[in-house]
Amino acid sequence: IQCIVGHAYFHKYHFRVNDSTLIPRPETEELCQLILSNCPTENLKICDLGTGSGCILNTLLLENKSWTGIGVDIDKTALETASQNAIFWDTINRSQWLQMDILDMNILPQGNILISNPPYIPIKELAQMDKNVVAYEPHLALFVEDDPLIHYKKINALFQGDDNYTDLFFECHQDYIDDLIAFLLTTNINAKKIEDLSKNPRFIHIKK
Repeated sequence: IQCIVGHAYFHKYHFRVNDSTLIPRPETEELCQLILSNCPTENLKICDLGTGSGCILNTLLLENKSWTGIGVDIDKTALETASQNAIFWDTINRSQWLQMDILDMNILPQGNILISNPPYIPIKELAQMDKNVVAYEPHLALFVEDDPLIHYKKINALFQGDDNYTDLFFECHQDYIDDLIAFLLTTNINAKKIEDLSKNPRFIHIKK
C-alpha cells in the first residue's frame, strides 16, 4: 500500500517511499527514540549508513534542531528520495546525502553518532521470503551473499577506527543478534543488547 500511495508514516512524520527504499518499520521508530534518549541534545553530527528513504536521519534532525547529519546509501534513487524528504521537511540545510557502498568504505564521513540497519538476509533464503517483500522491497537493502553479519562487522571496524565517533546503534534481526553480540564481545567492545517493545532482541548500542 505504501508503494502505491508513495509515502509511509514514521514516528510523527510521513516520508516518500518507492521500490528503491524499504518501507519503514515500527521497530525502527523505536531505534530513533533510543538514540534521542541516549545521546546529548546539543550539536551532534549523525551518520546513517544504508539510509534508504532517510526516515531515520530526517526524524532525528526534526526532533533535535541542533543536530546535523549524513545519509549514505549505495542506491542513487534511494538517495534522491531521502533528499526529497529532507527538502519537504526542511532538514536539507542540515543534511548531506552520499552514494557509497558500505563494504568499500575505508573511512567514515565526519560525525559523532553512527547508525545502521544494514542488509543481513542471506540470498539463499530468498525463496522462503514473503512474496510481498521480495516483489516490492529493494533487494540491495535486504540481502547479502552469505555472511549475515558482513555489514555489521565492517561498520563496527570503521567505527572503532574513528576517534570522533562515540556511539554506534545497530538495528538487527533477532535470528542474528546473539551471534553479533558474541562477535563484539570477543573483541572486548562495550556492546549492549536492547529489546524492542515486543520483547524481541532488536538493537545493539556500542559505546566507546
